[in-house]
Amino acid sequence: MDENLTWKSHIHNVARKVSKAIGIIYKSSFCLDNSSLLILYFSLIYPYLFYWVSIWASTYPSNLRRLITLQKGVIRIMLRSAFDAHTDPLFKNLKILNLGSIYELQIGKFMYQYRSGLLPYSFNNMLSVTHQVHSYGTRSSEFFHLPQCRTNIRNFSISFQGPKFFNSLSSEIRNVTSTASFCCKLKAFLLS
Repeated sequence: MDENLTWKSHIHNVARKVSKAIGIIYKSSFCLDNSSLLILYFSLIYPYLFYWVSIWASTYPSNLRRLITLQKGVIRIMLRSAFDAHTDPLFKNLKILNLGSIYELQIGKFMYQYRSGLLPYSFNNMLSVTHQVHSYGTRSSEFFHLPQCRTNIRNFSISFQGPKFFNSLSSEIRNVTSTASFCCKLKAFLLS
């Protein structure tokens, strides 16, 4: 975080490192096949996009624009597509999650682990379920309670974004029995 409590400097550093890695992938694209380029992507770029994305990607979309553009660019390079090709089919072709979907996967995993009691003790009272907030029965009594948000900082926090996203998932995904199967089902849902 910077002095204004934003992630701009962190996101800028990530974008700088991703940009350097894209140069390597671009030069390699002339002599390597798609599977080798995919290995390069997952070793040089994906770790920067994945690391603590559930924290720093909860910001204004304008702060993430550069990273999103860089990720789309490298996908076009890997598939040797036109510079202005639409990227949704390219992501699906390579079975790669875009930055927004990586964020949702990490938020979903955090919420599943929270609900299952798999997180450290310090997280135990972070969130509440709707039936803990009021005593009368509703259709959403088993969903997470969404806290009130007066500021964007609170709106971007994991305590709001997590329950909001997890409540939007189908019960088939939410009620699986292990973290691994939850992640597989959620990833398949995000790729569809």
